[in-house]
Amino acid sequence: MKIFIKVVAFSTLLCAGSSSANNRLEPRVFIDKPQNVCWYNGAEYSEGAVIKQLDWLFACEPRFRHEQNGVVIWVRIDEEGKRIEPENRATININ
Repeated sequence: MKIFIKVVAFSTLLCAGSSSANNRLEPRVFIDKPQNVCWYNGAEYSEGAVIKQLDWLFACEPRFRHEQNGVVIWVRIDEEGKRIEPENRATININ
């Protein structure tokens, strides 16, 4: 009985090993490190990029100024390139 269990277990391992050898995935190699980018109209823009939409200027900048490696977003800027902060709302709206 013990020999039968060992034979079944060994044959199961052989079958599993041969099927996984045929389905091996090739390793992926990443050369560049991922960058934080802003997207507009299907194109990537790096941090510091400026676009004009209607009469407003937008810059691709970090969401929070104190973060070195955080998420970047489109931020509205004035003609001098200074960030226009949105108004702080005193209330919380829940939909």
